[in-house]
Amino acid sequence: MKKITFFIALLTISLGFSQELVTNGDFEAGSAPWGGNSDGGTNINVIDDGTGNFVNAAIIVNAADTWRVNLQQVLDLTQGQGYELSYDAYVDAGTATMIAGISENFGGFGGAPTFNPALTTTSQTFTHTMTFNNASTTNGRVFFDMGGTANSGKTIYIDNVSLTEIVDLCNDGILNNGETEIDCGGPNCDACPSPPSTAAPLAPIRNPSDVISVFSDEYTDAVPSGVETFGPTTFENFTVENPDDTRRLSVGANGQGMQYLYLGGTPLDLSGFDKMHFDFYIEGDVAASQEIQVFLIDFNQYPSGAGNTSLFTNFDANAIGSGVWYSADIDLDSFNGTPLTRNNIALVQVILQGGAGAPTLGPIYFDNLYFYNVNDSCAEATPIPLDGSTIEISNVGATDSGQTTSCDPMGVISDVWYSVVADSDEFYLETTAPNVAIFSGACGSLTEVACNPGTNVAVTGITSGNTYYVRVTDDGTGRAPGPFTLKISGASLSNTDFNANQFKIYPNPTIDVWNIEASSSVIDTIEIFDILGKKVQTLSPNNLQATIHASSLKTGLYLAKFYSGDAVKTIRLVKN
Repeated sequence: MKKITFFIALLTISLGFSQELVTNGDFEAGSAPWGGNSDGGTNINVIDDGTGNFVNAAIIVNAADTWRVNLQQVLDLTQGQGYELSYDAYVDAGTATMIAGISENFGGFGGAPTFNPALTTTSQTFTHTMTFNNASTTNGRVFFDMGGTANSGKTIYIDNVSLTEIVDLCNDGILNNGETEIDCGGPNCDACPSPPSTAAPLAPIRNPSDVISVFSDEYTDAVPSGVETFGPTTFENFTVENPDDTRRLSVGANGQGMQYLYLGGTPLDLSGFDKMHFDFYIEGDVAASQEIQVFLIDFNQYPSGAGNTSLFTNFDANAIGSGVWYSADIDLDSFNGTPLTRNNIALVQVILQGGAGAPTLGPIYFDNLYFYNVNDSCAEATPIPLDGSTIEISNVGATDSGQTTSCDPMGVISDVWYSVVADSDEFYLETTAPNVAIFSGACGSLTEVACNPGTNVAVTGITSGNTYYVRVTDDGTGRAPGPFTLKISGASLSNTDFNANQFKIYPNPTIDVWNIEASSSVIDTIEIFDILGKKVQTLSPNNLQATIHASSLKTGLYLAKFYSGDAVKTIRLVKN
């Protein structure tokens, strides 16, 4: 008995069963509270099996119906609750069968689950799991019907009867069952939710006329006439870093999803656009044949409603993987579907798909679903502010504009263009792109002003109020296009009594020293600050000339304050 009890305890721990519902299931305390029928035999007959262990030995004499010799115990049972019933049973000779299960304690079985174990002369442990589907009642029962003509003259032995509720340990609000977090993870429960911890990459700055946005924080979204789901689908706002900065899509079956509707409003005219951008993050496992699909439904005779074409593109979830943001830039001309009409897009759909028998994909999270033109020529240059703010840019999808530069001997793979209006005779540019050039003049007849096969450019000797063009590119060595940052700072912090034209500073940028020559004003003091405002050097030349040593300074931008009498001038210095 101790061995059996220990085994049941192990089941309770590993499989998640509640406390024992049967009283005296091992018959060690006699027959109470067992009951039942003895019409054609003896249903309750607790004996010692010869080993010191007590069992119930039901004697079937002549019972035409199975229920006439019956052993049962009345219990509280709950509709819809799962139970596990286990017991040991054997017959004294030959073979026998019986009906075992749970049900209401009146009438027939009422649709309750029953089982027909095949008994032999060897004791066997039988285990059944079931859901009680009668009404919730305090008059339920666990029972064994042992009568019937085939069992006449036989004795059926029953022992170690156990009935326990099956507890969903993966939904009990407790950290147990090998879970890594409450009710998830580990070997027994579903994987824990793993939504993105960081937001999708920022969308690059673009001309408003070059973007039609479906959903993005960086652009103004086209206003839909509605947002709908189809199938067993959940679509909701989700916050990663900023309120509602992301959307979460979860489906209950393959081929389901959501759609932005532009019917009844203004359809999207994508006829003049080159590409679609889409950032998405897949949570959970991925499998072969799982896809994310984006459909563009064009009603080419809108608003009459007649005729439509479906353009779509697929993303292979299994190849992309899960747990990371994936950024896609797709040529609209590469979408599947014919004809490729896209001047009246009335539906934009996102669908989670899987092949036959594949599990559902997701949930997925997405951001920055928009259509755009690439600013890959001077004529398509995007204006940017001259305020020192860092902006996101990208040359993904860009082509070679054909513009040559003095610092790009390898040739251009892909370049993008921006324009800036000078507010003084100088500005300073910083970028994470490996190559940048600045031009004056008009598109088609540009003059190079500055060029640097690096990330920092100081542009001097320019004219306030003029427009200058900035070309950002990769370095022509096969580096894959991607996102960059760009920052342009305008006029230096100057005192009008101290003219920067009195200074000659060279070389700037430098790798070792800056040479300073003043034409008329004696330089009393020079203070050098890093970009964080920390003073890194102080010089007192008291001369028209000075040398600032840069070898000990890190690469980057520095501010040099020049003092002459009561005048102060701040000039940007660049260390490469």
